[in-house]
Amino acid sequence: MDADILALLEVPPAWQPWLHTQQLPYPFQVGVLRDDPFGIWVLSRHPGRLTVHIATGETPWVRLALVRTANRPPVEVLVLHPPLPINAELSAWRNQQLTDLLVPTSALRVVVSDFNLTPWSPWNALLLDRSQLLDAGAVLPPSGTWPALLPSWMALPIDRTVVSAGISVVARRVLPGQGLPSDHRAIWNQLCFQ
Repeated sequence: MDADILALLEVPPAWQPWLHTQQLPYPFQVGVLRDDPFGIWVLSRHPGRLTVHIATGETPWVRLALVRTANRPPVEVLVLHPPLPINAELSAWRNQQLTDLLVPTSALRVVVSDFNLTPWSPWNALLLDRSQLLDAGAVLPPSGTWPALLPSWMALPIDRTVVSAGISVVARRVLPGQGLPSDHRAIWNQLCFQ
């Protein structure tokens, strides 16, 4: 699938050769390669300012500030991967990271993440309300992304995209997990700027 922006999570150093081969189609790239689940890499066909930041719990995240074009206003893209909430401390880190990063803004914003949070969680509703963001898949039946070995109707929809008002999700797909080096399915979104 041809994409303008690729947001890759759980990216290990072993992917460096493949990332290098993507420099021609995706000349704007930045990220952190790690051997744990918090490697993150963003590739863009479009110019913008790419920056890596460190969030609560020492997890990296990427901000891509896309410049205005004739067809698109300036847009901020955030790519996040908060901690897996397997205990109270990590749950608190996840919640704090999402609260810190997803503050209301007047900028057009797209957030792509393995939120480690289902749409049914009270934290999800609170987060969307506070950040004034909309779940890109909210009007569709949820398609699960994790774990990829389960049918999508049984998997949890934790890999999602949220957008600000002024951005419409024209199409959204959860891609098959076969052939991907991940225990998550990939998501694909087609966005339209109003």
